[in-house]
Amino acid sequence: MTDLRGSRRLPEDVGPALIAGGVLALLAINLAVAPLAGSFHGFATSFFARYVLSSLVGIGLVIAARRVAGDGLLGLAGAPIVRSALMGAGLYIVTLPLILWLHRWNAENVLDGEVELQRTMRAFLDLVDGGAISIVVAMTVVLVVAVPLLEEILFRGWLLSGIRESIVHTVGEPGASVVAVLASTAVFTFVHPQFTWLPIGVMGLILAILYARTRTLWPGVVFHGLHNLFTLYYPILDP
Repeated sequence: MTDLRGSRRLPEDVGPALIAGGVLALLAINLAVAPLAGSFHGFATSFFARYVLSSLVGIGLVIAARRVAGDGLLGLAGAPIVRSALMGAGLYIVTLPLILWLHRWNAENVLDGEVELQRTMRAFLDLVDGGAISIVVAMTVVLVVAVPLLEEILFRGWLLSGIRESIVHTVGEPGASVVAVLASTAVFTFVHPQFTWLPIGVMGLILAILYARTRTLWPGVVFHGLHNLFTLYYPILDP
């Protein structure tokens, strides 16, 4: 795999600040943004309120990245976006059979054949059945573009980078990257519903390794977006 890291490096003391920022962002989204968005009436209104507010958190992370990490920008600069996007798309196509198998195995063995969907997915399918095309398209854009970008910035750009930079001078490479990959993947997995942990955990591990190897978020953003697109429309294509 081509090394896309370039010459941009993070300051030596940036690790703890990144971990603290990532944890604070997670707390803000779950303890402030979610309840505030939930106060709106109607699923669609509360859904878009949640992700508008979450996007503001993401914008804040990007702005803070400039101040905390300087030119490093935590994976948002330093690599050709088109080449990175093609890498992410190609990797997703290659891993799609594994992802499809994981979904089926999880449904048959973890869920005992029962159909269990996240609340967002259930509402999305209801909107499709109801013919609310404009809301379906808007939700697709949010879940395929905005959510992957926000989550990659948070879990890979901030948490993974923060953990790695906090311990790299003690344990060296590649040990620091291995610990950071596993720890950030665990956090990413546990913030999702328990019945999704297997497929989400495997996807999170792939995304973490991808970022640790390339030091750019763009391949992971594309991979993540394609996965969300697949997850959204797979129940429609294969009910």
